[in-house]
Amino acid sequence: MAVSDPLGMIARPVETVRSVSLNVDVERISEIARGLEAEIIVVGDPLHMSGDAGAMSNRAHKFGALLEEVSGLPVAYCDERLTTVEAQRILQDSGVPPKKVREQIDAMAAAVILQSYLNTKKPPRSPDAPLEDRYW
Repeated sequence: MAVSDPLGMIARPVETVRSVSLNVDVERISEIARGLEAEIIVVGDPLHMSGDAGAMSNRAHKFGALLEEVSGLPVAYCDERLTTVEAQRILQDSGVPPKKVREQIDAMAAAVILQSYLNTKKPPRSPDAPLEDRYW
């Protein structure tokens, strides 16, 4: 799992939720989201490299629908293609030892997915705001 800063600009890893069962996983994630005062839950969408949805994407959407129902929070989906590769590169470039990379890869991949989502959701800016406040 990952969380963003209050302004919705920067994502950071929080923890890895190990899968137990669908209902247990949904309850645990909902509990964490409530504890973090989340406004939305972003679920990675495991599309094929072609961009087509497959069985895993369908499972992710069913998971997201149940998560939305149980948590009461809106759920958005974000393409997760190659996020594990990017997460591994980030951890290695940060000097994380290989054994620790394996432990942190899922949480970092969640942060990459969330950051990708945040990058597509720039907050609206007033046209009369100072120039430095409109562009970042």
